[in-house]
Amino acid sequence: MEAGGNDVITGGDGGWTDTIEVTNIAGDAAPEASWTVTIDGGGTETIDTEAGFLELGSDRSGSIVFSDGTEVSFEGIERIEW
Repeated sequence: MEAGGNDVITGGDGGWTDTIEVTNIAGDAAPEASWTVTIDGGGTETIDTEAGFLELGSDRSGSIVFSDGTEVSFEGIERIEW
């Protein structure tokens, strides 16, 4: 994903836990800059990279916005890891 771009991630139905893994550009650690998760239907979480994951519940939708303005929208996701 290029800085400043917009992307959409869609999870599936069924018994799987659909997960988004957020990493730095090298793919080997959590992002160094801040990012915010907004859950549709209420709630905004500012992520503490020390925690390691965020459980969203079943088939949630929302967005992740990074400090550079890059945004990822999602639907049907249960968990975000970093």
